[in-house]
Amino acid sequence: MRKRLQLLATVLVLAAATPTMAQTVVCFTDAFGFNYLIDVNRTAPKYWEISGSIELDGPGFPAWPISGYGDMANNDFFMTWGPNPSPDGCVTAVDA
Repeated sequence: MRKRLQLLATVLVLAAATPTMAQTVVCFTDAFGFNYLIDVNRTAPKYWEISGSIELDGPGFPAWPISGYGDMANNDFFMTWGPNPSPDGCVTAVDA
């Protein structure tokens, strides 16, 4: 839960710097060393939709697709990972 709140805060604070209903690209590396490339699209006041990718397997491996939203009016944040693009047989990742 703390991890989700930190991610939400990072993405939305950076996106909130865009005052118009526009798309912003946010790139950062979390405490675990995973690289995030997230498109943040502000679709309404206090509401953002996100999509992009996370390099969970490291450089040189396909990035995992992500999508989600941030709804600050209702204190809600949701992000989901897509299927593992790597041939290692894993279907989920846990970042805890």
